[in-house]
Amino acid sequence: RVFCAHLAAKVSHPTLKTYLAEIRFQHIEDSFQDPFSMASRLPLVLCSINRKGRSPVSRQRLPITTNVLGLTKDALKLDRTFNDYDCAAYWAAFTLAFFGFLRSSEFSMRQPKQYDPSCHLLLSDVTWPEGKQDRFTIRIKASKTDFFRRGCNLVLFASGQSICPVRT
Repeated sequence: RVFCAHLAAKVSHPTLKTYLAEIRFQHIEDSFQDPFSMASRLPLVLCSINRKGRSPVSRQRLPITTNVLGLTKDALKLDRTFNDYDCAAYWAAFTLAFFGFLRSSEFSMRQPKQYDPSCHLLLSDVTWPEGKQDRFTIRIKASKTDFFRRGCNLVLFASGQSICPVRT
């Protein structure tokens, strides 16, 4: 009960139930007794938590600024866990998202298994105008706000600064 009360301030009711189910599963899987068999008040505690409807304490999400982006660029250069190709790919994603004001779902996916070429980016969705090295166009196929999936073209220009979506 104390564990539930403690977590109720941090996570939602469904998440708390998932945690408890995982604890129970692991105990039974490891041939231990059901840890909640003697916890007759646990359902009452869960009902109370659900009724109160306390929302979890949300993390403060700070904005990404050009200063933060610059620090990220420096950190990528110093990080030895990434090769040059990975660093360039991450930097391209970060600057595309920043300068294009994109949601993460508009240029990435949670898992590779979810890749769908009809809505996710392809190399062919990025075009450079002939003779122009100061801009590129990217085709966004799907967006949270594009209900009919018409897509849109986003043109990004060189900034001339150290943080630039066109040049590294």
